[in-house]
Amino acid sequence: MTKTIVHYAGRASFDGRDPLASALALYGRDVSARDLFASRPGRLRLVTLSACATGQSAVRSGDELLGLTRALLCAGASSVLSTMWSVDDEATAELMSAFYDHWIVRHECKVDALLAAQRHVIGAGYRDPALWAPCALIGDWY
Repeated sequence: MTKTIVHYAGRASFDGRDPLASALALYGRDVSARDLFASRPGRLRLVTLSACATGQSAVRSGDELLGLTRALLCAGASSVLSTMWSVDDEATAELMSAFYDHWIVRHECKVDALLAAQRHVIGAGYRDPALWAPCALIGDWY
């Protein structure tokens, strides 16, 4: 099965008052959750947002969580791997490298690849959970 992915490691912002204004900073302009809801980039197996706090959401009427993660799922991503707080660049780079090794090279399912990557990062000396546990995998775990 094709593993069509998008990996974003730039700046992001979360807007608690207007979660649809939360955005990824791209060259020349920001791409907001509102923009992503309106887009249809095609079927993506995984979108990874390894910038700080990309997985933050706000609860709105009907208990809907709104933010970048929800927008990407609605735009066609099967899964979103995003961060829940500010991340350490070196630890996150190590985590992402190990995740992709386990998922793409070793053909493990995404949730098992994330667990293996977390164990790898802990073994590499990043023992503080803030360093090895910033990511949430939403959507298809396989």
